[in-house]
Amino acid sequence: MHKEDYIFLTHQVIHIAKEDPETRVCVVSDVTVVFALLQYFYWSEKLQSTMTMHSPVKGRSCIDIKEASGIHSDIVPSVLALHAVTGCDSVAATYGIGKTKLKCLYKATHLINLVSRWQMMADLTELVKGSTDFMVA
Repeated sequence: MHKEDYIFLTHQVIHIAKEDPETRVCVVSDVTVVFALLQYFYWSEKLQSTMTMHSPVKGRSCIDIKEASGIHSDIVPSVLALHAVTGCDSVAATYGIGKTKLKCLYKATHLINLVSRWQMMADLTELVKGSTDFMVA
């Protein structure tokens, strides 16, 4: 799948869920950006449909998007900004660095707030402090 396909996939899933709130939607993917997009749009569109994400790899777990959106409701509004900061893992993976865990994101709430509001004019000292806290976490 190409990166643009992730957006089309997410768009179709959200459209189906909005069209019929009683429908059960199952997304077959194990791509982090698909998870981030589903979380964000499930929250922003205030959906109530049953939505799950299943890995195409046998034996991996299933993610309940509705439940995950509720559990992580404090970071869901910032999940796209967080993914932009932490999710671009193509280069990192080359060096054996794995994806950032949710615990790490919770520890860097200051940076999350700066990034999620897109404060381009944020105080540089504040931004450096938030970035340092994030990288340390």
